[in-house]
Amino acid sequence: MRPWQLRRKLRRVSLTAIVGVGFGTLVAVCGGLVLILSVSANLKNTRDLLEQTADLSLYSIESVIKSSFDPISISIQELRDFVEGGDIYISDEDQLAQVLSGVLLGNRNIDMAAFTDLAGRAWGIGRTKEGELIRFEGQAPAELQLQNFFSVNGLSGEPQWGRLLKADGRIFANVSVPVHYREILIGHVTAGVSMEQLSSSLSQFGVDHRLTTFVLSNRGDVIAYSGNGLFSEVEKGPLLSPIRDYGDPVLAQLPNADDFTRQKAVNELGLRVLQVTVDDVDYLILLREMEGFGYSDWIVGQYFEESTVEGEIQRLARSALAGGFILIISAILAIIVGRRVAGPLGQIADRAEHIGRLEFENIKPMDRSMILELDKVATVMNHSTQALKAMSMYVPRTLFSKLLNKGLDNATKPREAQLTILFTDIAEFTTISETHSATEVAQLLNDHFAILVKAIEDEGGTVDKFLGDGLLAFWGAPDERPDHAEAAMRAARRIAKDIAEHNRANPEAALKIRIGVHSGAVIVGNVGGQDRWNYTVIGDAVNVSNRLQGLGKGVAPGAHAVILASGETVEQLSHKEGLQNHGQRQIRGRDAPVEIWAYEEE
Repeated sequence: MRPWQLRRKLRRVSLTAIVGVGFGTLVAVCGGLVLILSVSANLKNTRDLLEQTADLSLYSIESVIKSSFDPISISIQELRDFVEGGDIYISDEDQLAQVLSGVLLGNRNIDMAAFTDLAGRAWGIGRTKEGELIRFEGQAPAELQLQNFFSVNGLSGEPQWGRLLKADGRIFANVSVPVHYREILIGHVTAGVSMEQLSSSLSQFGVDHRLTTFVLSNRGDVIAYSGNGLFSEVEKGPLLSPIRDYGDPVLAQLPNADDFTRQKAVNELGLRVLQVTVDDVDYLILLREMEGFGYSDWIVGQYFEESTVEGEIQRLARSALAGGFILIISAILAIIVGRRVAGPLGQIADRAEHIGRLEFENIKPMDRSMILELDKVATVMNHSTQALKAMSMYVPRTLFSKLLNKGLDNATKPREAQLTILFTDIAEFTTISETHSATEVAQLLNDHFAILVKAIEDEGGTVDKFLGDGLLAFWGAPDERPDHAEAAMRAARRIAKDIAEHNRANPEAALKIRIGVHSGAVIVGNVGGQDRWNYTVIGDAVNVSNRLQGLGKGVAPGAHAVILASGETVEQLSHKEGLQNHGQRQIRGRDAPVEIWAYEEE
């Protein structure tokens, strides 16, 4: 072995040796400190720790409540904006019901959405306890009348939460916002969330069955409650019952509870800690006021057996002091070790992040490392990156990402599905090829396909393959989506628009395109054999979309782009602007005629 080769070999130190020596010393030093400090440490401030823990817990409850309720305010503001912008017509009850249903489907926390006019008549959609959406209309409850929400001078457009509403045996918090048409008040939209839903959300704070979470009105009525089995044998009353009548023996003792709070917690945290005794068992009750979603503030709280936390809090306090010293020692040793490994590990993390996002072009080769294991990782990662970069040139990254997210085995297994197929072809491409060099033709195709792929992927489509001067794409797989026809037509219109703009900006490279769109049943999945597979679609729907684009030259020969869509696709569209019905046509290879709709981009 040559001297320089020996020096290079000696400079590479094993990561195992570094970690073993470094962290072995760390455990020995820190373990001794923990033992010494654990024996001598003594908790002197149990209440401070309890109050800080309680503050964090109640803050988490408030966050859950706000995260459940605040998006509801945003939803009705957006709904109001649609009405005032003319996108929704209040007079069209079917359209209104469809939009309100979308609001409930888009936000599972919303259980009711309605529009109320100035006469107090309401139209809306509600969610039953079983999750079914039902439509209702008629005279609105008094709690939802306009005057109960907004004064004459208070119609600022900001959402306003009203008093809790009882309906169909359920309790709802509700928020409304005024609606104007041409600056004239016509009513208001209201969204409501059941307090049972809030109670279910609060159950996450008591999964150990020893913690009860609740929300009270400022009058002492129970608004939400999650008991988690602490008093499961006691029958609970309905929500909005006074705490004395609700059925929880601890809450019933709340007016007579002993104050367990120091003045500091009241002043700084707004927190109260109370103590009650029920059946010779001591309980701690944590309370704090929060801004309510109604006409008054709410009180959020929790209670638990005092014995379940006292010992743990004491152990936590003793360990905290020891942990401070351990942290100092650990930091010193971590700096020493980190200086040796942080650089290469940082490079690995950075490249792994780019690989995870399939951004292979942003990955630079890793530097070689003095650490043996890291040097091997760098070498392997550099080779792997080059292989992945080469693979990405032939497999669409969006498809690769979707298949990985869905799971390759499940996503690629051939299955029958209802999809929408898009087929494109360049008109008179043979003539273009004859009048241009091979390099020029390749550049024309690359620019052309870049426009197509961008539009397709922006609408969530899957590019199947390039067929000479044509392209095959589909929607609805591997990601299942009910609006595959809508998405495909949006992509087709986008392609037509972009191609027309490109042609006007580059007349020397102008290309006319025909697009066929058809929805139907196909087989989608892996097709091939041995080590050569292709994730693709096959079936009559693919052939129909191809035949449709072929008919484009006879429909609009002078247009920059023409889209021919089948009746099966058009009937799934909510908007048909710009589409012209060309009746039924017989297409080659199919017995049944196809209804054809056309869209031209001049």
